[in-house]
Amino acid sequence: MWVPFSAPNFQTQDGSSYVYSAVVARDLLFDPHSVYSSVYQFRHLAVPNWGATILLNLILCFTGVEYAEKVLMSVTLLIGFFCVSYCIRSLAPQASPWTPLTNFVLQNWLLWTGFYNFYLATMAALVLIGYYIRRTGRMTVPGALVLSAGLVGVFLIHLMGAAIAMLGLTILAFWRWMVQPERREPRQVALVAAAMVPAIVLALIFAITSGKPIQFELSPVNALATFPLDMFNTASGLLGKQTLLWPVVLAAIVFVIARLSRAEWKTVRGAVAMAVIASFVVYLIVPDEGFGGGQSKVRFAWALFLFGAVLVSSTPKFPALRTCLTVYVSIFLAVNLVATTHTLSNYSAAIADYLAALDPFPRGSRIIRANYSTADIPYRYGFSGLRRDPLLRVDTYVAALCRCIDLTDYQAPNYIFPVIVRPGLDLAHQDQLWHDFEAPGHRTEETLRWLHDGALGRIDYAIVIADPYSGGNSGSFPATIANLNEMGMQLTPRSRRSPFVRVYAREGK
Repeated sequence: MWVPFSAPNFQTQDGSSYVYSAVVARDLLFDPHSVYSSVYQFRHLAVPNWGATILLNLILCFTGVEYAEKVLMSVTLLIGFFCVSYCIRSLAPQASPWTPLTNFVLQNWLLWTGFYNFYLATMAALVLIGYYIRRTGRMTVPGALVLSAGLVGVFLIHLMGAAIAMLGLTILAFWRWMVQPERREPRQVALVAAAMVPAIVLALIFAITSGKPIQFELSPVNALATFPLDMFNTASGLLGKQTLLWPVVLAAIVFVIARLSRAEWKTVRGAVAMAVIASFVVYLIVPDEGFGGGQSKVRFAWALFLFGAVLVSSTPKFPALRTCLTVYVSIFLAVNLVATTHTLSNYSAAIADYLAALDPFPRGSRIIRANYSTADIPYRYGFSGLRRDPLLRVDTYVAALCRCIDLTDYQAPNYIFPVIVRPGLDLAHQDQLWHDFEAPGHRTEETLRWLHDGALGRIDYAIVIADPYSGGNSGSFPATIANLNEMGMQLTPRSRRSPFVRVYAREGK
């Protein structure tokens, strides 16, 4: 929990966008005449991704934007620790729920990429699964109502978290039905099925109204070859990727499942083992993108390790294995935290250089950001191999600080978040608004001219990220600069000295 506070400039890849959206949401709710009201509004249809927005607004009541994401990550880790521990205690009431395996599964690429909504939703899913485990075979109508409300809540935090919750609950309910024929109670299965209906209906409404298709590409062989998709990559180097840690934990999970007795397979522990197996099967076949979201496979890879850690931590057998695993995980996780802190310190210096190139922007300014190739920067600053870009959305952090409008932030145009762009802008242009500036190409020049024509108001500042040492000044880069000059945008004196950030200001700004 201390790691985010170990560096002066802390960013995950997407985290600052969550902070920006939380600031926008608060202003829209409490100030109808906010500077954001001309561009944004709340989405009125069923939409998930509320978790970080609500939690951040609670955090912003006590701290400023500068510390908001630091506190968010620490709070998220604390929530995760107790949620996993609750699930372990539910499965094994006599066992200690405190284990470094929990710390291991929480310290991963998803967290450091800033997938806070999914992270929080999955933790809430474990609480619901633990709640059901404690009532297996004794579910009542009031209990089913609590379960149903919880699933709706998980959906409102994140759709994929709700999918993991329903996967676990479905397996738990039907496993008992299948392996214990002498105790089959249709009412118990029916109560669980009924509890899922409201969340399923909301998910269907969201899928229909998202306006985005599923990109289905079945490639289980490739998924198997790339498992677990660098999910435990938190820092540079071998220790940062936890290559010496996650295979050992996976082997322990496989060993415990293989050594379950026939009597254990007929208990809830057998159902959790099936949830591990089912998570792996879903990982192999699930589409990686759909309904505007992405990275589906890595989420089910994490579910496998979560269910597996709960199973290993709750098994009463193999005390020697659990002791050795505890020591091994503790040592290598501690080493990983040192590596993660070091990498954070390195890219904190890069963020400092980014911010040094920016003049203070007046409140309400309209900002765009074009992110060209910066492949050399991670090597120069010492944070290569992360499989994420901590500099990608620093512009949204700046916009949140100055209460400015970041027109190229990915969340509002993506239409799967609570705050969306106001009506009048078709979905194709909304996609271009962030795609064409996040990975500039031949359409960027056209989108820039469209923005200049006043689709969302005049642009006041343009932040161009381009590393001259990476060959990133090819392609559409010269055309983008020429267009900015034609629009009357001038390079600011402060950014002339920056190694990779150029800021263009409209005349008079």
